[in-house]
Amino acid sequence: MPCSSEYSPDDGTVPPPRRERTSDASGAPVAEGLGPFPAAVERSGLVPRALVDDRAAFVVRHLQQSGHEAYLVGGCVRDLLAGLEPKDFDVATDAWPNRIKRLFRSARVIGRRFRLVHIRFPGDHVIETSTFRADPSLRARDDAPDDDTDDAVEDEGGRDGRRRSWRDSEENVFGTAPEDARRRDFTINALYYDPVGDRVIDHVGGLADMDEGLIRCIGEPVERIAEDPVRMLRAVHFAERMGFRIEDTLETAIASEAERLVEASHARLYVELVKLLGRSRARPTFQRLQRLGLLKVWLPELASALDVEAPWPSQEGGTHEEASRGEPEHLPVGHATWNLLGAADTWGLAAHDAPESLALAVLFGPWLLEAWRHTSGVRDHAHFTEHVDELFGPIQRRMSIPRWAASEMRDVIWLLEDLRHPPTKPRRLRTLLARRAFPVALELFRLDLMARDADMAAHDEWVEQAKAARVDLSRASASEARAAARGDRSGGRSRGGRSGRRGGRGRGRGGRSQEGGASSRDGGQRGGGDASPPDGGSSRRGRKRGGRGRRRGGSTPGWAPEADAFTPPPRRQDPGGADA
Repeated sequence: MPCSSEYSPDDGTVPPPRRERTSDASGAPVAEGLGPFPAAVERSGLVPRALVDDRAAFVVRHLQQSGHEAYLVGGCVRDLLAGLEPKDFDVATDAWPNRIKRLFRSARVIGRRFRLVHIRFPGDHVIETSTFRADPSLRARDDAPDDDTDDAVEDEGGRDGRRRSWRDSEENVFGTAPEDARRRDFTINALYYDPVGDRVIDHVGGLADMDEGLIRCIGEPVERIAEDPVRMLRAVHFAERMGFRIEDTLETAIASEAERLVEASHARLYVELVKLLGRSRARPTFQRLQRLGLLKVWLPELASALDVEAPWPSQEGGTHEEASRGEPEHLPVGHATWNLLGAADTWGLAAHDAPESLALAVLFGPWLLEAWRHTSGVRDHAHFTEHVDELFGPIQRRMSIPRWAASEMRDVIWLLEDLRHPPTKPRRLRTLLARRAFPVALELFRLDLMARDADMAAHDEWVEQAKAARVDLSRASASEARAAARGDRSGGRSRGGRSGRRGGRGRGRGGRSQEGGASSRDGGQRGGGDASPPDGGSSRRGRKRGGRGRRRGGSTPGWAPEADAFTPPPRRQDPGGADA
């Protein structure tokens, strides 16, 4: 067992077994190489309870009642303290992954580099739960409980169905809450919240930085950037999103270490790109990236074209410069892009649940169209496709952008020209309205008109024509939906929760996609322990033909949205003890 069964949540942190600790002169615990842990600061009454997700609170409560330390952690706590509604809720605990899996029947262990547990709720909502981590160089991995050492874990992504030992990764080194806080990127992201006791726990000075509106790195900024260069993008993202200031030493380190961005994970760069474009501060965020020298390293093809200040109405009022009122073909790429980003901020991509292809078209559309006009400008779809693939291909490979997203972005940009200059022949008009990318292209056309301060009547006319032709103007991406149906990990993430993150299996005949829910393999865990939240019912379609019989995850008492979120589930006797 990873933790003594006599542990009480009110006793403070309890080190995992076989972990030797020393103390400094004052008695403060010391972890070699980290220095003394500062005394934890606890404050109550800071979080608006109405914004706390009942399902996340249920997970924390059940872990605590099972003898473990557990908190909400990371970005959700930061957003709650800022009065924002978090998109995702994460839980951190001292319980080891297999222990969590036995406590929640609808849970499954995923990941190879970072071993996590996904706890599923009805509606395909997932609460991601992790074990406190320590610095791999300071803690041995041979102190795992017997029931956690020999287990295998699904390969991240789950595409080939292989199972490997989680101990292959040096990142799976578990520790205590203070050690876990020291490993996080910024102080405002290292806060823990106990929704049961309504207390915020701060080990790194994050509460003071929240009060000051400061983005501060935990540890030496240059060293932390070297560990994970994506932290530079995240610092700018948080600063612009929350209106905070980047600490001087961190901002200096970002400017000097910008070249390290090429060392970052390709997939994570794309995730950050989508986040930056989806927020309501995309334009000022990319402008700051430009000033800090990050954009020329991240997107060198685009950076030179954006090296111009854009005309955009100020917050005090005013209108665009006269140049932005002209025909789109005559607007410089930099002006057109900045204006389009400003229009997207005003309209709100995230608020309208816009697909990724629209966000990509906003950023890359003016540049690709201008380059195409200069090279040829011939109105030929095959030629345009070849041109975009040649220009955008290096960017797509550098960030592992999904093929469906790049393909639909290209189609959306192509259709924008038709929307600007409507075809006169009825047959061409019907063909245009029938294109899969038409609904997304129509939204890009709306933003294009907003960016040029043009009359929106042209957009309204297209909407009326589409309605007359009975065109479904749903903004859902057709390619994204097809990717989700295939179980494609690179597309079709559910926007309602974490389903689809870090892989979903969709194996077997009729296996359900990430967006559609877990297969029966994930629904009911063998030899489950205590009662846990339901996973949305049984999934016969997900059962592998000829597979071994498993108990299906069905409706389980213990959690319901209309019930008290903090009511623990009834305990069940484990008929098989450890996992079968």
